[in-house]
Amino acid sequence: EVALNPAAYSIVGDIFPRRQLTFALACLASGAAIAAGLGSAGGGYIIAWTQELGGFMGYAPWQMVFWIVGIPGVLLGPLVFLIPERKKPLPVRAAPLAADDGFVPWLGQNRRYFFCVSFAIGAHTALGTTSFWVPSLLARTQGLEMKEIGLMLGLVTGIPTTIGYLGGGWLVDRLVARGVENAQLRFLIINTALLCVVGTVAYGFVTNLHLLLVLLAINNLLLPCAGPVIAHLQMTAP
Repeated sequence: EVALNPAAYSIVGDIFPRRQLTFALACLASGAAIAAGLGSAGGGYIIAWTQELGGFMGYAPWQMVFWIVGIPGVLLGPLVFLIPERKKPLPVRAAPLAADDGFVPWLGQNRRYFFCVSFAIGAHTALGTTSFWVPSLLARTQGLEMKEIGLMLGLVTGIPTTIGYLGGGWLVDRLVARGVENAQLRFLIINTALLCVVGTVAYGFVTNLHLLLVLLAINNLLLPCAGPVIAHLQMTAP
């Protein structure tokens, strides 16, 4: 997975024109949201089923879950050879690097921009990874079984997150087409502020199950930011 994003972002950036770049990157990122939703909804049932079996051929139930989830990836992996050929790289908005310059000095000249963007991504990541503990939170505070938790989280994760990716990418591209300056960055600023408020309230103060699920859905709707952020970086960096 470490190799995925740098290569995928570069390929998408070369295939799609700048006016469609944010939505294209959002479509790419939405695959993770769809998988997370399906995994949450079906994962609880898979865990329950493997526990009833008591394992298979010496493998523990939790090991069987990894096998079941991992096999489709092995089968789908060869689809990478169907990726279309990359078009000629499109020109970027930033000034080209001089022959005696390098990327690191250019990065140093724009350190405030990269620090602020990195800080915002860190806020997203903190609230995003916190959601990994929601199953334990629901089990301990609500007394729910894993099958129930999986189905609930599948609904409040997969659907809102996918809408957030695609809707955010579409919205930003519309703003770019209308000539809004730094549309991706403006989206990230507003999105991060709202996300910090919703996430803090959801995880820190709410105990009612229905209200918690609503806030989790809103949190997941706001969480996607990969499309706008990566598009802005690609349009900014030489």
